[in-house]
Amino acid sequence: MGLHQGLALSPFLFALVMDCLTRRIQGEVPWCMLFADDIVLIDETRSGVNAKLEVWRQTLESKGFKLSRTKTEYMECKFSDVTQESGVEVRLGTQVIPKKRSFKYLGSIIQENGDIDDDVSHRIGAGWMKWRLASGVLCDKKVPLKLKGRFYKVVVRPTLLYGAECWAVKSSHVQKIKVAEMRMLRWKCGHTRRDRIRNEDIWDKVGVASVEEKMRKARLRCIKVKMTIDESTSSSGAMIMLTATNYTLWKPRMEDFLSCKDLFDPIKLKGINPDPPKSIEWKKINRKTIGQIRQWIDHSVFHHVAQEIDAYALWKKLEDM
Repeated sequence: MGLHQGLALSPFLFALVMDCLTRRIQGEVPWCMLFADDIVLIDETRSGVNAKLEVWRQTLESKGFKLSRTKTEYMECKFSDVTQESGVEVRLGTQVIPKKRSFKYLGSIIQENGDIDDDVSHRIGAGWMKWRLASGVLCDKKVPLKLKGRFYKVVVRPTLLYGAECWAVKSSHVQKIKVAEMRMLRWKCGHTRRDRIRNEDIWDKVGVASVEEKMRKARLRCIKVKMTIDESTSSSGAMIMLTATNYTLWKPRMEDFLSCKDLFDPIKLKGINPDPPKSIEWKKINRKTIGQIRQWIDHSVFHHVAQEIDAYALWKKLEDM
């Protein structure tokens, strides 16, 4: 399907229309995925894919849309040597859809065998393309090396490592990316391998960490985000971490949690000590309440309330966020 190009609002409006028109025929992720005018349909058999394609074709063409016969293609992932439905062809209407060994989706190359060799090569090519566009700055001898390094980290490296946190990398992939980046960094410094300058010295000159380390951190960050999501969306009655999006779920659980530990009074009484002579005990309870609340606040929210020393003020600030 065609999408009007150049208008920032166009993809959003198109997505709204597509969601309304196809709401009844959409499947669950990952069996059905939509991004602007790109549609991905997944099934375990070719017959199943044909059935889904026919439903989508009839639904969209009945509303005036037209599926592209030239851009539509399919890929078959083989998880075993068993061949099924060898005589069945994938069709869109009466036209046979060409089979591909790999295809590009949202900037990544997906291969039928599950490897990432093509994707790694594609990212390296994209990185060099971005390098050439920025070569006016990166190869200028008047620009300080540290400034070049910061510019490289913002412009070139994100393109080179796009999607790397999801890669199942092998040592050969890491080495391939490392070699490509070191060529860029040496070129930027005006050196070649013949100068016999160690990689560590090049990294120190431009203020850039090794790409291997950045890839490792990206994967760990991705795992940590997944673990945080799993904890915050847990359906059990256990206490959960407070994030920027789950306060309504977190609040009643924290109230029960503090009540069970006899620490809810500073919040219930709005920070007012009912027994002034026992101010020392009140301060201890207030401090314990703050400590219990902070233990269940995610680091993405914690810095907003890190300076609070009153339990009720902390509670109100979390409510107003």
